Amino acid sequence: MKCSDQTITDLGDPNNRIRLEASHTKTKKARTIPLNQAARRALLDQRDEQSKVGLQTPYVFAHIDARWRGQRIANLKNSFASACKRAGLKGVTPHTLRHTCASWLVMAGRPILEVRDILGHSTIKMTERYAHLAPENLVDAVSSIEDRLHFGSTATSDEQSREDSSLQVIDKMDERWWARKDSNLRPMDYES
Repeated sequence: MKCSDQTITDLGDPNNRIRLEASHTKTKKARTIPLNQAARRALLDQRDEQSKVGLQTPYVFAHIDARWRGQRIANLKNSFASACKRAGLKGVTPHTLRHTCASWLVMAGRPILEVRDILGHSTIKMTERYAHLAPENLVDAVSSIEDRLHFGSTATSDEQSREDSSLQVIDKMDERWWARKDSNLRPMDYES
């Protein structure tokens, strides 16, 4: 997203979304991106700051000096670099913020497809570079199916109650494994 092209009117969506036109995206495809409350508040605060200095402009980021007053700031890189220098940050670019956002989303356990959609990647391949940041999600993923499998070696078909009629015994490696009939196992997967 080119922040310099963003207009104040784009912040009016009550669902906290910004509509980006195709000319404002790297993929040249129009899309809508969500804003959390903090991001929306920061952009609205920027508008309030402009109002305080009497600046009437549709742009979120506009010049306040007399020569270009009200015109959009075409390139935020210089302003961003100056702010980073004042803060003592080295090697930080606007793109660093994008990577940080993606990393935090993955570490918070958000599905990789959601991260892809937020970032606007055209393929999942670009987003997969962040997947290594949440290996514990893989443990959570396999743990989520534990209630679908019932392990045991003592029950037989005769001992199953009517409530257990949806269960079938699977013999594998001399153990009895219980699986639900609605699982995606096929008879050829466990009959040998």
